[in-house]
Amino acid sequence: MNIKILMHLMPWEIDYALLSSSQLKKSEKYIPDNGVNVEFSSVLNLSSDIIDWEKSNFPKEYFISKYKDISKNFNKIKITTKIIDSNIFYGHFDFQKEAISSEVDYYITMCPDMYVGEQTLHYIIESIKNIPNKNFVITTQTTKRWDQSWDILVNENFLNIPYSECFKTSCFDIDIVNNSSTPELIPINGFKYAGWFDCYTKEIWERLTPVWDEWSGYGSWDTYSMTTLFLLKQRNYDIQQYLLKGQVISEYWNGNEPQQNWDIDTYKNKNSEGLSGYYKKYLHINKNKKGTLDYNKLQEYAVAQFNKVISNE
Repeated sequence: MNIKILMHLMPWEIDYALLSSSQLKKSEKYIPDNGVNVEFSSVLNLSSDIIDWEKSNFPKEYFISKYKDISKNFNKIKITTKIIDSNIFYGHFDFQKEAISSEVDYYITMCPDMYVGEQTLHYIIESIKNIPNKNFVITTQTTKRWDQSWDILVNENFLNIPYSECFKTSCFDIDIVNNSSTPELIPINGFKYAGWFDCYTKEIWERLTPVWDEWSGYGSWDTYSMTTLFLLKQRNYDIQQYLLKGQVISEYWNGNEPQQNWDIDTYKNKNSEGLSGYYKKYLHINKNKKGTLDYNKLQEYAVAQFNKVISNE
């Protein structure tokens, strides 16, 4: 079993990425000694097409120096790092395409700002061994989110929190749940995920819902992917999403930022303050840069991908 964990990070996410990598280091002791190979592949995006470094107060070398610490002190997990230090337009779509490898069986996406329990990777590995479906997505539980659509992923200990107060829950509250719960893998209806720490089979990642060749930069791959998988499942494709109950993830900044009066819009634009916001205030970001995936055409892309898959059967 070969698993590849992917993390694309911008310079303002570097401190979160270091925290997340520390959790991965802790998870190493739970990885089986035989039969499982894990690679942690990350890229630091310093593209001058996105950031004007001449007008920024932090030099790129500062972030490069910090980024080097990501790969330290790993033993079982193979580490691959990359730095985009040029004027090309680059984003997570480009990284997703580059990450594809014939040797990989499963892909896990990991957002830099997610706090993941040190045993969560272990339980995902054990879950993979026991799933009968040919294609599947494994998603952990979460703390309370901002609207009802996420409730299917929310752990019962956080379900009764008002939506307007979801950001007040400390990320470290998940330790109590993760350390005291018996993990359980259950199938759910439909598809709901955001690439926070989700596991995808090779076929889903590479063939059923791939990043198109013409896409670059950034875009809502999760929405396109979920819609495509839903259409394929309606066509009786053997696809299932599983929820790993008892293993909860949350953003590091959840409950730990200085604001006490956030509204939902501020919550969704979290990088305005906190660890990420500190750097952002001193970097000159070209805000006009966007990805090539039109958000208003996600449904069209999903239908087109669905048709492409069934036409090749």
